[in-house]
Amino acid sequence: MKFLLEIFAVCAFPYGILGEYPVKIISPSAKKSFVENNNEKIVWKYDKDNTALPEKINIFLKNSNTSAHDEIMDISSWVTLSDNEYEWTVPNNTRGVYKVLIKGVDPRKKSYIYQILGESEKFEIRSSDPPELKKEKSADPDRRNLNPDTAVKKTNSSGRKDLEYTSASGGC
Repeated sequence: MKFLLEIFAVCAFPYGILGEYPVKIISPSAKKSFVENNNEKIVWKYDKDNTALPEKINIFLKNSNTSAHDEIMDISSWVTLSDNEYEWTVPNNTRGVYKVLIKGVDPRKKSYIYQILGESEKFEIRSSDPPELKKEKSADPDRRNLNPDTAVKKTNSSGRKDLEYTSASGGC
């Protein structure tokens, strides 16, 4: 029985059984969006004493709404694990919610089957920064500068407030 537990620990644990992966992806995260056409950093950390980790890894993008680990885009191949980061130019037309996968081949095995070493939190890729809205402040809330014309609230004969426009160019 002890022998079986040791085999399970050596073979299965390094690769995410019970939701634990040996590589922890720090960025991207749910707290920060990536922006299309920007250089963004994918950052990770890992236990340097884990002999099950390969020297080179592949980084993939996957849809966050699928439970399968099917990647939709190869971000980079043969990245050095010990670099702890990779700078990626986010392509255009990739808006959506994704996860990053880090995969590698166990150096202790003779196979070339990629296994998941790390998976990021869900994060958003958006097209660009939202535009800033500039609010014009006025000392009198009934007066707003609508250059070149000015609108002023006036009370008409029926008691209803209407906007009356006066032209800055002298009017008609």
